[in-house]
Amino acid sequence: MNSSFYKYMFMNTMLLVASNTLQFVLALYVLKETGSATMFSAMLSVIIVPRMVVTPFAGIWGDKYNKKKLLSIYLLVYISIYAVFALFLNIIFVNKLVVVFVFVIAVEIIETLYTSANSSMVPILVNKEDIGVATSYLMIGESISSIFSPVFGAVIMEWLDITKGVILLSLVVLGSLFMFCTVKIEKNINMEGKETSNVLMFKETLYLIMENDFLKKIVILAPLINFFFAPLLGITYIYFLNEVLYISSFEYGLFESVAGIALIAGGVVSAIVLRKNKFDSVLRKSLLLIWGTILIQCLTILLNSNEKGIYWLMVVTGFFVNIFMSVMNAATSTLFKQKIPIGNMSRITAVINLLATVLLPIGQIMYGVLADKFNILISFMVSLSGISGIYFLCRSLKEEGNEKDGIKNES
Repeated sequence: MNSSFYKYMFMNTMLLVASNTLQFVLALYVLKETGSATMFSAMLSVIIVPRMVVTPFAGIWGDKYNKKKLLSIYLLVYISIYAVFALFLNIIFVNKLVVVFVFVIAVEIIETLYTSANSSMVPILVNKEDIGVATSYLMIGESISSIFSPVFGAVIMEWLDITKGVILLSLVVLGSLFMFCTVKIEKNINMEGKETSNVLMFKETLYLIMENDFLKKIVILAPLINFFFAPLLGITYIYFLNEVLYISSFEYGLFESVAGIALIAGGVVSAIVLRKNKFDSVLRKSLLLIWGTILIQCLTILLNSNEKGIYWLMVVTGFFVNIFMSVMNAATSTLFKQKIPIGNMSRITAVINLLATVLLPIGQIMYGVLADKFNILISFMVSLSGISGIYFLCRSLKEEGNEKDGIKNES
């Protein structure tokens, strides 16, 4: 891999740290100002609307225009939004919560645009055989940002005010922009000069997906993984540990710390495994390992009455679940980046993100109801059933060339 990729990886990690820290700071700020869980949840829910509206255009523009120019413009707009937000926070007669909600919507719009355009950067920067390793390296950066962002956010809330914190984070984004300007893009596939309406391009993308079996499976696969896995980690595990086992704050912190370490370890394991194995095979095997680990958790909960023993088994098995999930995500992402032509990648990514945006809150609500109304084992069993379905879907994915799958670059 070349120096441009490593520069891109570093700037991407910087940007993630700024974004994740901002989310943490805003969440704490809203809770501190209102003391209301409803306001907090409203702030989280409001981002779904701009994401659903903007996503189709984000994919089209990501494929249509020059990647480096487009991403640079997005980052400049991102910095401008930070600056305007910091300014309005210091205007006395303005309602601060209204400013926060408007800011959250504006940030979500630009992040949605950026994410779709950014989706094809790895296959642009590295050779096809290096995509798996490159994806794993990016995942390590994501894991590092998820671990340290809450720490940085806590420091900002404790030692600085929100205005100074936002200014500091805008400087981090500015640094990532300068770093991105040094990235050399040798191949840049886009549709500049092709006069096609955005609506027509989106329809063409949907037609392309519906006409190709491989694309249909890939587009369904990623949202299904989000639907069954994200609520398991974000709702079922948390509810079980805190409301069923009644663990202490220290014990829960330990569980989360171990999970964070597992995500970094998973990135390293992914880089090693994907270098030597076929991606579809790695995907299937990681799913089987996740299924087996969750089954062990179910049997332990069912047969063991020792709460401390169950807790420690959840810590250990949770560590391996997170590693296997990291490998699964890396394999899925690599398979997608290898098989989808760069000229179509942003649009197809946008369709996947749109489906995930719709399905994820449904999954979260479903798992929340299951945890509240039924034995916690039901939630685990639903995940096992979902993983089984995903596994059989993955069995039909073939590690073959684009030509054989009939995927053609529409650009």
